[in-house]
Amino acid sequence: MAGKRDRDPRRIDSGELLEVAPRSDRPERPTNQLRSRLSFALMGLDVVLLVFSSLGVTGPLRLLLGLSFGLIVPGWSFVGFLELDSASLEFALSVASSLAILMVIAQIAITLHVWHLLAIQVIVELACLPLLAWRSRVFVRGVHPK
Repeated sequence: MAGKRDRDPRRIDSGELLEVAPRSDRPERPTNQLRSRLSFALMGLDVVLLVFSSLGVTGPLRLLLGLSFGLIVPGWSFVGFLELDSASLEFALSVASSLAILMVIAQIAITLHVWHLLAIQVIVELACLPLLAWRSRVFVRGVHPK
């Protein structure tokens, strides 16, 4: 009987070897240019919502933009720096992180009795703006953030 060291990790119980695709056959990871363009677009969404908030604009457009912002931007501000191999994983992690970040912020605001939704929205928008600007440097200037 073979020990743990002698066992091939690609071998499954039926004795077959799993085929591992060579690196060149795997799908390419999203480029930094694509991440930068997305960060630039999200930065535009952030600025538009800041303007809407300061002018007191309401309506269905602000609702849709606000929901889009809340689902994507806070998480992307942090997850975009990870540069994961899978675009779908990166997007899903951004949405999950956004929801988690906003729930923690909401819980802190409720606990401290400082619940004011417009103020929280503006604070989150202002907090995400520099991270999105940093991440969009590749698109704007062609400089890769390190």
